[in-house]
Amino acid sequence: TLMSIHKSAFEGCNITFKEYDNALYLDSETTEYKYLIEVKDNTITSCNIHENTKVIAMSAFSTCYNLQSIILPVSVTHVNASAFNCGKLSMIYYCGDESAFNKIIIDNENTYNSELVNGTKYYYSETDTGANNIWHYDDNGNPVVW
Repeated sequence: TLMSIHKSAFEGCNITFKEYDNALYLDSETTEYKYLIEVKDNTITSCNIHENTKVIAMSAFSTCYNLQSIILPVSVTHVNASAFNCGKLSMIYYCGDESAFNKIIIDNENTYNSELVNGTKYYYSETDTGANNIWHYDDNGNPVVW
């Protein structure tokens, strides 16, 4: 299984990417949305990462200096070095629970991915559990803290 990839790995190659919510994913029949390579627009303030994503490439969001929030699917198993070295990321809406989040392999978690590790994390629940770190989707598909 491919676990580490840098966003410049495909520079100069005739490779097609799929786009989902301003992120570009390696495109093939067997890897649809599994590898988030980079963002299409580095001025984004939020990103909903595709639910099939397994790996987030090195430096994928590193030039997104206005990125404040992400929706991170439970399918993510590996976040490469400097993927979220962007400056303002503070809200992580995770589609699973805390124990599942803690199983994600996060390279350089204390330095160049510290925003992902240290940002405020909210865990998904369809019902209000009374906890202050639980979120759900509103009627318009936006993340909202219970």
